[in-house]
Amino acid sequence: MLAMLILPHLETALAEAKIAVDLFFNNKFNEAEALMKPLATSSMYHSVGHSVFTYLEAMLTFEQQHIAAASEALKQCLNVCNRYRKKNTLTETIGKTFKKVNYDQYTDLEAHAELCSAE
Repeated sequence: MLAMLILPHLETALAEAKIAVDLFFNNKFNEAEALMKPLATSSMYHSVGHSVFTYLEAMLTFEQQHIAAASEALKQCLNVCNRYRKKNTLTETIGKTFKKVNYDQYTDLEAHAELCSAE
C-alpha cells in the first residue's frame, strides 16, 4: 500500500505508457521519451517504456553510447521491477519449482511487477 502512495497510481502509469506508445508509433519519439524518463527510476511502466525506447534506439543506430545507455536503462528497469515483486521465503521459492504459482495471492502491484520483469 505504501508503494502505491509513492508511485503514481497504477492506472495513471498504464495510461501514460499507452500515450507514450501512441506517440512513439506516430514518430514523436522525443515526446514519448520525455513522458517516460522522469519517473523511470520509480514507476515500473515508466521504466519499461524508457528502457524499451532506449533499447530500440541502440538497435537502430548501433552506436556504442546508445548501446551503453540501453544497457543501463535495462538494468535500472529490472531494479525497479524487482523492488515491487513479491518477496518469497525459501520454502516458497523451492515450492515454485514443483507447483504452479497462484497469482491470486499477489497484490495488483506485485502482479504488474512480475509482468514488467518478464517483459
